[in-house]
Amino acid sequence: MGMSAYCLLIFILVPTQVLGAGNPTALKLLRRLWRFSCEEPINEPVGDCTATINKYFFNHTAQMCQKFYWNGCLTRGVYETRYACALNCHEGEDPLYCAAPHPSECTGSKSMSWGQRYYEINVFYYDINERKCKPFKYCGPPLPPESNMFTSLSMCIMECEGFPFSKAE
Repeated sequence: MGMSAYCLLIFILVPTQVLGAGNPTALKLLRRLWRFSCEEPINEPVGDCTATINKYFFNHTAQMCQKFYWNGCLTRGVYETRYACALNCHEGEDPLYCAAPHPSECTGSKSMSWGQRYYEINVFYYDINERKCKPFKYCGPPLPPESNMFTSLSMCIMECEGFPFSKAE
């Protein structure tokens, strides 16, 4: 039986009276059982393992969860969202730019230096107070990397959704 199946059985078979609903000690015990899932993913190009999917892993050197391109095979250490990675591997991780306010919405034309590109696009930002991604219209130069602006709702959710306001203070 694989480790994933074993952990699933723990969640199904262990009564909540033993773990206690919301018991921090029980959560620490479960996290210790899952600690192997915070190892760096094995991402070798093998056979049918040729996908390039945005996922997250815990980088022990940087001490934070980071995005990488997953090959689609082994799932150890691979997380769908940065928040899921942080919950399992780095409790209290800083939400970084997810806590930053988004630029103001487009309000007519903006002047740009000659030769600079100007964009008017619909993007998403993470509202840390409401803990969800919201749309807005961005006007300006190309989106800066690692900012609270995402070209898709999916990328906003994967990068930011779940981080609470209290972590940003």
